[in-house]
Amino acid sequence: MALQIRDSHIDAMVSELQSLTKARTKTEVVRRALQHDLLEFALHCMGLKLCN
Repeated sequence: MALQIRDSHIDAMVSELQSLTKARTKTEVVRRALQHDLLEFALHCMGLKLCN
């Protein structure tokens, strides 16, 4: 499934992060960022004991 980034500022941030991390694709950058946020959220929930 395709994901289109229509905001030029978001696209620029993805490109910058791609360059910094040497990711091969923008998809990889977005995947890593989402994984990072999901992990951070899960750890936050565990600390607050809010997870199901």
